[in-house]
This record gives sequence, C-alpha cells and structure tokens, in this order.
Amino acid sequence: MRRSGYKIETPIAKALKNMRNAKSLSLVKTSRLLGVSESVINHHENGRTDHVPEDYIEHFVKTMGFSKEDWDDFLKGRTSVYDLRKECRELISKLDRDKLKAIHTMLLSFVGNK
Repeated sequence: MRRSGYKIETPIAKALKNMRNAKSLSLVKTSRLLGVSESVINHHENGRTDHVPEDYIEHFVKTMGFSKEDWDDFLKGRTSVYDLRKECRELISKLDRDKLKAIHTMLLSFVGNK
C-alpha cells in the first residue's frame, strides 16, 4: 500500500467513510474496533491507497455491524436505511406535540406494539 499526496475519491473510499459516519464513529474508535491504525482508515477513506484489500472491506463491514446489502447500497450511492433513519429523526425533531403524538401512534402500528 502506498501513501499518495493526491486524493482519489473512489466509490469504495466514499462508501467506507459514509458507513463510518453512519455509525457516528471517530477514526480513533473505528481503529480500535477494526484493530488497525487510524492512518490505514484515513488512507482508505481518502483514496490515498492504490487498492483497498477485499479482506479489509469484509472485516470492516462485519465488524461495523453492516450487511452485504448495506455495503452494496453505500458503494452504489443509494439511500441507505441509515440515511432514512437519520432523516426521519431530523423530521421528527421538528414536529409539534400533536403531530408527534400522531406519528408515534402510526409508528407503533407498524411495529405491532400498542
């Protein structure tokens, strides 16, 4: 693996960074979870390596609690379930009390808890 002064924003680099951010993890916490240095993560996320090894990607996805489907969504730039949850939280935080109660009732009906 070489370190380059140039950043090449590849789909893999973007996916790795977006997945880490979806879990709200810092480079430090992620490096501890994965058992690699912060610089390795930084180089992969910023396109400063020629190639991100497939075993690193598999380890990252599994350790971070993602599925293969999640990886495919992030890699292809599709809206992920994590994006949807974040957007829903943001929207819910803007609701007044009456609308929040209505949404709460609706959400309970979706998950079967009354």
